[in-house]
Amino acid sequence: MPGKIIEIIGCAGSGKSSVTQRLAEEHCSVHTSISPSEYKTQCLKYIILRLPILLVLCLLRVRRHYLKTLIRAEAVLAVAQRAKKKHLISNKTLVLDQGPISKLAYLHLKGVPNKIVELWLKALQKASFQTFDLLVCLDAPNDVLHFRVNNRHKHHKIKNKPKELADGFYSVYRACLKTVINNGTKEIPCEYINTEDMSIDDVSERIRKLL
Repeated sequence: MPGKIIEIIGCAGSGKSSVTQRLAEEHCSVHTSISPSEYKTQCLKYIILRLPILLVLCLLRVRRHYLKTLIRAEAVLAVAQRAKKKHLISNKTLVLDQGPISKLAYLHLKGVPNKIVELWLKALQKASFQTFDLLVCLDAPNDVLHFRVNNRHKHHKIKNKPKELADGFYSVYRACLKTVINNGTKEIPCEYINTEDMSIDDVSERIRKLL
């Protein structure tokens, strides 16, 4: 799928980061990162553009981290849109982990505090579905996901938490992902992969065949 943009989504512990890294290592036609300097430039651009709205939302006591995530989602999307044009020319495929769809799911997980944010999320969602060509959703049973999260160095809010809390988190996060995907204004393919009994190489090869 040369010249396309793909986002790998899924619960914590499903293997998103490891698979994305493996794809970058093994396939020269796959890009899995965006320019840090361009990303920072877009963040600054959208902070300035959205400053009046940001100030209103601050007065409405919307959490600062929530607003940062909104801006980051816009910035990642803007860079992806520009990269798509470049990759269409250079015959590359961009595969993103933690792209705008993942960020939208996270924001839904945290809740939609008011109508202003709801409209902002809908606009981001529409633009994301107009930009991305394929979603790859990685998942596994909750026990497998929680075991992986508990045994990695990366921090996560459910790391070493009781099973009941982890199960609840996974259930809600899957529902948020489903909400974002189902509410898309444009239907795009979504490939679901159960990574329970698959190695990183197996998952990487499965995704490579979709490219």
